[in-house]
Amino acid sequence: MMLKQRDVSKDERVCRNNEAGFILVAAMVVLLALTMFGIWAIRTSTLELDIAGSMQRAEKGFNVSEGSVAIEAANVGFTTQAYYEVKDPSQTNTPLVPATEAEFDPGGDTSAAPAAVSQTDPETWPMQNLLRDAADDEFDYRYLVTYLYADVPPKGYDAASFSGYMFRIEGQSMEGNVGSLVIEVGGTKVGPKAAL
Repeated sequence: MMLKQRDVSKDERVCRNNEAGFILVAAMVVLLALTMFGIWAIRTSTLELDIAGSMQRAEKGFNVSEGSVAIEAANVGFTTQAYYEVKDPSQTNTPLVPATEAEFDPGGDTSAAPAAVSQTDPETWPMQNLLRDAADDEFDYRYLVTYLYADVPPKGYDAASFSGYMFRIEGQSMEGNVGSLVIEVGGTKVGPKAAL
């Protein structure tokens, strides 16, 4: 039995020739789409890592600032530093800073001096370290304790014998690139009656 060969028309031949590169073009389009998806995924991952890193640095800076305020508030409350004693209650809105350069900046990180402290410029504030470690700059902070005014003592204290001393305590982290995050608290310390 002999097979009869079919006569292919001219229109059919043109149609087959037009489809000859379709698979190649389709494969290229799919590869382009996959490449674009891969680039998008890499950029998204990189962006999310940057965001997470920034949040971690900001949170660490906030924690250092908050810790600095807590430490200095405790120092004021118990007067563990001599320069936190209010010697003249009539001198209101006065920054209370260390008198010596060694206490002002134990790590030697700044060229500011105790006499040049400005309440509005944190760059001039005293420096300290949360761990009292001057070996590195990790956990360094700037702080400023300001005596505001003498007030009546809190309830339960004899107003003839005691005064309430109002303070503002500010702390700023020196951690990396946190910006100008300053935490401020205020409070009363009870002490001997102020001679106003």
